[in-house]
Amino acid sequence: MRPPGRILTTVPNLRGIKWLLQRMADLETLRIHVIYDARRLRRVHERAGFRTVAAGCAGFFDGFLSSAAGARSRIRCDAHRRLCRALNLCAEAWTRIGRGRGTPEMPWISPHVFYVGEAAGERAATPRAVRGRG
Repeated sequence: MRPPGRILTTVPNLRGIKWLLQRMADLETLRIHVIYDARRLRRVHERAGFRTVAAGCAGFFDGFLSSAAGARSRIRCDAHRRLCRALNLCAEAWTRIGRGRGTPEMPWISPHVFYVGEAAGERAATPRAVRGRG
């Protein structure tokens, strides 16, 4: 990527409530993932040569970012499905009642972690607007 190119990376936020839901459903699926928070995602990109523009959490809670696909127990899988559905309905109700206000993007409830960075190196000069004559 040439300067001033930008990169946007999003990963599932498997921390907080999502970590608990995934652990309950299927620990093996949780173990195969690299779990990122904004700080770790920033470090990885900066080591790769990017200059950080922004990093953080994105979105308000939803109950469907964990998976019970590898669960060995049908009871555990069913409990996970019901709990995720109930939590999602609560989050949806909260969002509708508050008309979208009061839906914070917090590390323990947001479904995604994001990073925005710029390609390192000299920034290209920004072209100035050319005024027409006449």
